[in-house]
Amino acid sequence: MFDFTFEKLDSDVGEAVPMFSGYGRLTLSVNGLGIWCDNRGVEITGIAEYWDSLLDHLARCWHSIGIEEPYPLRFNPESPMGFLEDAMAELRNMGLSKNAFVEEEVKIFAFSDRHNLAAGMPNLFLPPLFILREGNDVRIVTETDDVRLPFGQVMKQLEALGSAIADAIHSQSPRGGMILDAWSQRDHALPVNDALAMLIGVPPSLVGEIAANDDPSEVFGYTGWDSPSPRVLAARMTQHCLEPKEIRMVMDRIARASLGKTTPEFTNLRREAGQQLESLASERHFRQGYELAKWLRSTLSVSADRTVDPDQLLRSWGVTVEPSRELPDEIDAVALWEGSQACVIIKPLPSVEILGGRMPVLVEKRANACAAELLLPRTQVEQVLPESLSADAVTTAMNGLTERFDVSRTLTGHQMENLLKDTGKLTSRVKGWIEKAMNQGSRDPANSRTETRI
Repeated sequence: MFDFTFEKLDSDVGEAVPMFSGYGRLTLSVNGLGIWCDNRGVEITGIAEYWDSLLDHLARCWHSIGIEEPYPLRFNPESPMGFLEDAMAELRNMGLSKNAFVEEEVKIFAFSDRHNLAAGMPNLFLPPLFILREGNDVRIVTETDDVRLPFGQVMKQLEALGSAIADAIHSQSPRGGMILDAWSQRDHALPVNDALAMLIGVPPSLVGEIAANDDPSEVFGYTGWDSPSPRVLAARMTQHCLEPKEIRMVMDRIARASLGKTTPEFTNLRREAGQQLESLASERHFRQGYELAKWLRSTLSVSADRTVDPDQLLRSWGVTVEPSRELPDEIDAVALWEGSQACVIIKPLPSVEILGGRMPVLVEKRANACAAELLLPRTQVEQVLPESLSADAVTTAMNGLTERFDVSRTLTGHQMENLLKDTGKLTSRVKGWIEKAMNQGSRDPANSRTETRI
């Protein structure tokens, strides 16, 4: 849980119209553990301070907190904790000019500050507390916790925190008055291009370039900053690998997609899958995906030695599957899901493949692990890998598995690595054999292009 208490206190500065206001005692906790508190005494109490700067920070960053804002540049870490240091270290190795370095440095610091509540109180040296939206949830990350809560619940708590501080601000103070004005306008409508730029993670000028001479609202299907359309999500996930004209091509194809009404069986599976994930919440994300795939095979009565045909499964559940050659080379498939309707637009491929894209890293790890285990169970990999490994044995096993289960060499190689890593047999030498075997498949789409899933 994400909780706070704020006790309004009388300031003892004696000024009729103080410069700083919002004086009070604040305690902020995550999962019952005090993150912002005063624990120097026998009892843990709140921190007595002027909190108007925090309210100003919340007001200025409200839209950024409320959207699923992509990390700057091509960074996509597992967690915002440590992102600043890691991003700066990588930036120094990119060989940028001085001006370009400073420009990107500003973006990195600004992103970190927007999502770190502690940045709102720079003189107080509070522990970092990052808030990032991921889909319908919000991740709250501290030095000791990483929790996921419903978006509406977190925004309601932040709004209550801001309102409590606002009630303690001196309205006649010039500084306090400006902060109160900013807070009252936190939900103001942004210009369309600015809102789209924040949602997608690109400059406003690039939004205009994608829209060309058309109305951006219509091109992107924009209805509001807090509810991105499928076309906006597609642009966000492809902006790191596609040119503006190609992004527009993908969005236009999505606009023409015909979504099929899913079956009651699919609805039940979706609900049960959610319950499975809840029971696996304490597991690492790749383990969640692995166990979810095992559960799905068991639920569908598909034994580990049988292949799974995703196309057939999707169609049986009412999902529309539309073959298309209109997608850019970097895109293998686009999946759309709105309520009880779903559609997959897919390029004809010579083999079944995991399609990876830019989404939150932990979510992507779970999805990849689930897809890999569903298509090629590791028990089958274990059966064909001999106890005594060699380069020829790895290649022979990979050839057999890819043909038998109709999967790519990349997927097979990753499943081999995962299995051997878990059993303590993945040496650098064995890993080299696997990589060599993976690269022997010239027709493997995974070896010839970037894969992106939307």
